[in-house]
Amino acid sequence: MHFTYTNHARERMQHRKVTEFEIEQTVLNPDNWDYDEDDPQKYHAIKHWTHRTLEVVYISRIDEIKIITVFVI
Repeated sequence: MHFTYTNHARERMQHRKVTEFEIEQTVLNPDNWDYDEDDPQKYHAIKHWTHRTLEVVYISRIDEIKIITVFVI
């Protein structure tokens, strides 16, 4: 599976000090996930890490996962 990141996601990752590893593990092994209420093509993956909880908004395609944005909860 190939991950791509929007410019917005990259900016949020840098600002919130989130790594690609954390993003990819959140998407691949979430503690919880749900569909986006406003856009059924988007998913929200949530993972509880030792020091914080991440929510990743992404679009899943056959050969690509496109990261849209990242929240630290």
